[in-house]
Amino acid sequence: MEKLFAPKTIAVVGASQNQEKVGGILIKKLLNYKGKVFPINPSAQTIQGLKAYSSLESCKEKVDLVIIAVPAEFVYSTLEQCAKCSVNYAIVITAGFSEVGKNIDEEKLVQFARKNNIRLLGPNCFGICNPSINLDTTFSALTPKEGDVAFISQSGALWSFISD
Repeated sequence: MEKLFAPKTIAVVGASQNQEKVGGILIKKLLNYKGKVFPINPSAQTIQGLKAYSSLESCKEKVDLVIIAVPAEFVYSTLEQCAKCSVNYAIVITAGFSEVGKNIDEEKLVQFARKNNIRLLGPNCFGICNPSINLDTTFSALTPKEGDVAFISQSGALWSFISD
C-alpha cells in the first residue's frame, strides 16, 4: 500500500492546464509533492510547467500511482494502459458509474483491475491526502496541515468539510 499512500511517481491521466477542472486542480496540488509527477494529456506539451505526455505508455519512467480524471467512457482504456505499463495502483476520480446506475460498467472495471493486479480506489473517488509528505490527490479547496489525526471518510463532501 506504500505506492498508494506514499508513491515516488504519480501520473495524472486527464491533467489540465485549466486549474478550474479536476485535472488542473490535481496537478496544481501535486506541484508541492516531493515525488515525480507526470501529467498525461494528448493535447498538451506542458501543463503548469511540467512536461506533459500524450499517454501513459509514452512516459518511459516507472509509475507507482495513476490518478484517473477523464470522462467515464475512457476509464477502462486507461486501466488497460495501466496494465500494459505494469502500474498496480490507480485512483479513479471519475464519476458516472454505479452512482448513476451503471453497475455493469463499474463491475467491468473491478474485474479488469482484479485480473491485472491493480489496486483500485474508486470510481467516483475524492482521492487521498497524506499531509506529512505533501501528497494531496483530492480536489478540495484546501490541503490540511500535517498533524496527529488521521481521518478516513466514505464521503468526499464530509472529508472536504472536516479538512477545510
